[in-house]
Amino acid sequence: MNDDERRKFKEKLQKEIADLKERLPSLKEAAKPVPPDNAVGRISRMDAIGEQGVREAALREAEEKLRKLESSLTRADDADFGLCSGCRQPIPAARLLYRPESDRCVACAR
Repeated sequence: MNDDERRKFKEKLQKEIADLKERLPSLKEAAKPVPPDNAVGRISRMDAIGEQGVREAALREAEEKLRKLESSLTRADDADFGLCSGCRQPIPAARLLYRPESDRCVACAR
């Protein structure tokens, strides 16, 4: 990875991290438990609980991606950054720009 690619990569990481941090509060709010409510019918409550499960999964996924992005940003200046953690071959810059949290090449990620 050359210096220009590394700079673009770090800019993309910082933007994605900022976007995720901005979205997390609303995801956390949406994932709060469904309060029991006498005015809601049983089926409606079951639907609400099901939707809450989906929102909780989205929150967990966003938190995990944020963790990986922040980890990638801290490692971006390391000499071995951009090498696959599986085969130690260079990860294509296009893959890193598309999925900046990647630490494996496509072949090893399968």
